Amino acid sequence: MNRDNASILMQTNILSVFFVSLFSLSFETFLTRYFDIALFSAYSYWIISIAMFGYSLSGVFLSLFKDYFYKKRDFFLLIIPPLLLVFTVVAFIMLRTNPFNPLKIQNETLWKNQIAYVFLYYAGLFPLFFMVGIFIGLNFIIYHKEITKIYAMDLAGAAVGAITILALMFFIHPYHIVIGILPTIFIILLINIREYYKRIKIISLIALFTVCFIIFAVIIYYSLSISTLSFPKFKLIYSILHIKNNIIKNSIVSPSGFYLVLENYTEYDDIPMTNNYSVLNISSPPKSYGIYKDGERISPLLKKIPSDFSYVKGALSEFPYITHKNPTVLLIGSNGGYKILESVYNKPLKCTALVPQKPIYRLINDTFKKLNSDYLKINRVTIYNLSPFSYITKNKDKYDIIEVASDFLNEHFNNRFSLTEDAILLYINSLKYGGILSIPVSIAELSVYPLKMINTIITALKNYGIKDPSNYIMVYRTAWTCQILVSNRAFSKSDIDKFKKFCDARSFDTPYYPGINPSSVTIWNDLPAVSFKNGTYDASNSPTDSIMTALTHVFSSNATSGKSFLSSNFFNLSPITIDKPDFYSILRLSKLPVLFSHISALPQKEIGYLINIIVLVQSILFALFILFFPVFFLKKKLKSLRSYSSLFRKTILYFSALGLGYLFIELSLIEKFSFFLENTSTSFGIILSTMLIFSGIGSSYSSKFKENPYKGLLKIIPFTIADLLFFILLLDRFIISIIALDYFLKVLITIILVAPISFTMGWFFPLGNLSFGIHSDILIPWAWAINGAFSVVSTPLAKILSTIVGWKIILSFALLLYISTIITFPKTQEIE
Repeated sequence: MNRDNASILMQTNILSVFFVSLFSLSFETFLTRYFDIALFSAYSYWIISIAMFGYSLSGVFLSLFKDYFYKKRDFFLLIIPPLLLVFTVVAFIMLRTNPFNPLKIQNETLWKNQIAYVFLYYAGLFPLFFMVGIFIGLNFIIYHKEITKIYAMDLAGAAVGAITILALMFFIHPYHIVIGILPTIFIILLINIREYYKRIKIISLIALFTVCFIIFAVIIYYSLSISTLSFPKFKLIYSILHIKNNIIKNSIVSPSGFYLVLENYTEYDDIPMTNNYSVLNISSPPKSYGIYKDGERISPLLKKIPSDFSYVKGALSEFPYITHKNPTVLLIGSNGGYKILESVYNKPLKCTALVPQKPIYRLINDTFKKLNSDYLKINRVTIYNLSPFSYITKNKDKYDIIEVASDFLNEHFNNRFSLTEDAILLYINSLKYGGILSIPVSIAELSVYPLKMINTIITALKNYGIKDPSNYIMVYRTAWTCQILVSNRAFSKSDIDKFKKFCDARSFDTPYYPGINPSSVTIWNDLPAVSFKNGTYDASNSPTDSIMTALTHVFSSNATSGKSFLSSNFFNLSPITIDKPDFYSILRLSKLPVLFSHISALPQKEIGYLINIIVLVQSILFALFILFFPVFFLKKKLKSLRSYSSLFRKTILYFSALGLGYLFIELSLIEKFSFFLENTSTSFGIILSTMLIFSGIGSSYSSKFKENPYKGLLKIIPFTIADLLFFILLLDRFIISIIALDYFLKVLITIILVAPISFTMGWFFPLGNLSFGIHSDILIPWAWAINGAFSVVSTPLAKILSTIVGWKIILSFALLLYISTIITFPKTQEIE
């Protein structure tokens, strides 16, 4: 083959790498959205992770059988794209027919069968990613001298894949997104047919293309035949959809979720209420629509403006309105519009409602326009599609009441930032003197969540300048919900008397108020503590209130004793912060044996932590296999090297550091900018695509150091260190200070902040591979495998660590990993 033809073939194959990478990243992201609906989000990475090892294992195969793959390279590069179509069909059929039930995996007798179904997922997904890895890795071998270009094109394709799949999610249901992904395979086929037609009979190419088209048609038919209302039986919505006369009033497709609005006899405004309806002579809460996201109910939705609001008198959240006549009110969330009506019932001077999630904001706004277009204006109500941080930072108004809606936390993953220590301090600063912050916390599944919230509030009050927070907090509850009241003025005796009278009239329990005498308090709703030592409730001959018992310790006269009680609790009750924002992350690593033995007693929201433990263990085992299995065979191929053991050791350390470090940074930045951009999906798309694009540019630019890769490393690492130090030391304060900027300006700032670190990180992988010199074709696939294996390890490891030490420490670990590359870099002189 002459030089011109070889150059054309290389350009063709590099372009094919772009589209294969585009397809791979798109399909991987499609799986995460698919599993959000078909399972629960906590299980998606468990299943996807082993499939992702297809990349790594492909690198091992290419290392061990390099000569075979290189000899048959034309065949593999031509046949893999059609095989991707075949394996997509296999994967899709497996996704739809696998009977895996995540609820059964929490059952002590049924879990074993479910593990077998998880391996069925593995079997269905693994071949697809393995073939992708073979295709990209084989190009690394063929064009190892141009590794910077190949790697750059791989990253660029993944970046376009991230953008493509995010765009498709705005218009296409997750079940059908695969239709928008598969055409990329045909582009690869056309590229390859154009190049290889002279070497293969035309009839064979026509037959191949025809078969691929038929497979594509089958996928389209199979995909479109799946109803958007197809949910597994274990999800709540399944039974709701099968209620007689159930009506689907609306549906919204978005990257953040698939939303359905349902009307049936089970839907009502599920406001926490008293049981004393007859004594108080009040009505029951009104009927509503129900908003469901990915199969789980997240909120009611206003159905009509009720004629009878007497039920509000029995609402748990009503007390602050009794103490403040004609208040100015800030609502964090609106419970589908009902919280606005209930606030208006109390005749506020002004009411502002914040609904950060766009789909829910649209539904509420459209509902008010339909029911009464002048209602909001007449009643001095304004609704904003903003987070509390954005709105309060921009508007310096003061409020008598700031109330968090009871469904707010569960409406979207991103809403957890609005209950952090930083948010509580923001609310306290926004209260008028003597104003009240009202926060509901569910105790339906575990009664310890209010303790985590109270610990967060205590920290915020101390940061506000209050030395003894015990006089600034009151707590009351129903059987299912605990309401926490916070003020910037110590609650007076008059406030406390009103509080007790209000609660007594409605049979609300009062776990805490300043000056409480627990022995004299009547307990209306028994709330025994759960003992995880034996998986049962603590026995008692009389009604108990485990929250009151706990708060007696927390607010004891001995401050040290209160701190000790919280820190030594069976659960992790540390304050929620911007750096550690996960509200539903209360499990401790030290308690794993007990937690696994009583997994059935844990809420579904906490299972993700245990799933990450399982994924981490399996990832480490597989990574160890990737690290050491090839060594025995590579020794024979490189036995002429005087220092091959040092080379192996440094290759392992260098590329495992890159696999861990890159993903540590990526995941940390997605988390940080989810807060800044006020949307997890948007942050994921922007951070991922920006990092991949600029890492690709960095990879391409690093080719200037082909002759001395280590010099390139030394040149770029100071910039990497500087960028990471900025993220660790200054990022949180910086984005909080500018969070009120317009959305598109925030997107631009995000790209500007993320681009430099991405550019520098793009140098490390190709420079390490360039250092292999004449043995690049043997060692590059193994390096690719190591990097991929530890990328899989990094995700569950980062998620576990984030609940223990926070994302800043994870960024610090990434900094140390990148600094370590100075020592572990496999320098050229070692392989001469």
